[in-house]
Amino acid sequence: MSGGTINKVILVGNLGKDPEIRTTQNGKEMASFSIATSESWTDKLSGMRSEKTEWHNIVIFSEGLVKIVKDFARKGSKVYVEGSLRTRKWTDQNGSERYTTEVVLYNFNSALTLLDSRPNSDYKPSEYKQNETEQKNKHENYRSLQRLLTIQAEAENGVVLLGSTGEGLSLTDSEKRTLVEFVCKLKLNTKIIIGVPGVNLYQTLEWLDFCKGMPIHGYLMTTPIYAKPGIMGQTLWFEKLLEKAHVPAMFYNIPSRAGVSLHAETVRNLSSHEKFWAIKDSSGTVDTLAQYKKVAPNIEVFYGDDNMISDMAAYGAAGLVSVASNVWPHVAHEYVKQCLLSFQHVTRKKTTPQMTGNDMKSSTDIWQQACKALFIASNPIPTKALLHDIGLIEHQTVRLPLSTEDLPSVEKLRQANKMILGWKELTND
Repeated sequence: MSGGTINKVILVGNLGKDPEIRTTQNGKEMASFSIATSESWTDKLSGMRSEKTEWHNIVIFSEGLVKIVKDFARKGSKVYVEGSLRTRKWTDQNGSERYTTEVVLYNFNSALTLLDSRPNSDYKPSEYKQNETEQKNKHENYRSLQRLLTIQAEAENGVVLLGSTGEGLSLTDSEKRTLVEFVCKLKLNTKIIIGVPGVNLYQTLEWLDFCKGMPIHGYLMTTPIYAKPGIMGQTLWFEKLLEKAHVPAMFYNIPSRAGVSLHAETVRNLSSHEKFWAIKDSSGTVDTLAQYKKVAPNIEVFYGDDNMISDMAAYGAAGLVSVASNVWPHVAHEYVKQCLLSFQHVTRKKTTPQMTGNDMKSSTDIWQQACKALFIASNPIPTKALLHDIGLIEHQTVRLPLSTEDLPSVEKLRQANKMILGWKELTND
């Protein structure tokens, strides 16, 4: 943004016909359609009610949003559109110059959300055995998942499936397999990491056997929950899993959920294993990260607490495995990148562009306040509530023992979202 000007259009309306998908000269798909917005009023003198409809041309170049439109938008679909106004000149068949005004959605500063629950054209109720309501919800859940994954890929973020936010422990084995197969068939241009929770060795090894046939990029192996194993118990556990793994693994230190920390000695014992790649540390302390870096300097440490990434970057964190990126993927990507670049600039005297000290402090304050709101109840209750509130997922339900009734209020989440939306775009010059 420059010169203090703003070019932003927000519309909510219905498609007049199915979207048109075309291929540009560079081989990428684009989408175009028109939406109708209506306003009505009552004449004070006659008492008659009148209505006026306006049609707006929408053009989408964002790869992720084009995919959503292609897969789910149909004639009559109600959509929320946020883009920039553009006037285009063209010449008709008679040689006369014409002008067309369009709302254009590029990769950044744009948004599109389907506001109704229309299934796509592949939906066949007869293929399912459960009752219609359950299957409608299931279909919409997968549609929501595809939408979220597409946006993450567009933001150039990797994705962890079946982690805490994905309620991996609450799904049946069959559901987990179906979910992984569904995501892998999407062939998204992003890295896919699969969660490996659990405490039963044989069930966990069976899960790894299944995952061997999937085109994934890594595992997130959680410290065994409830059992609270010691150094050798953890070492032998992870060693068994690493022997079965076909792709690199990230160990997950989450003492608040596991009941025990990932021991630094366990990290040292396994640091030379070819499949041990990284650690996700959600300990909440700098000391733990420093310990891991000391005993295994060859193992990268990613942080797992969103609001601490600025501090942890200064101590050598390689990145962030984020909850907040589920809601704000582009902002999360850019903020983490700037945190890491700022650290590199200070310690290695690089000339890579980075935020100044004041900008960094202001950005950190906003980020921390927004992230705090996502933990006013157990994850993922607030995250799902906000995603539903802004129209990115159809349902905010969670499985017992979690309950949406434990969420104090959605208003704090809306305030956090408003803060992020009002945040100056980090990608702007």
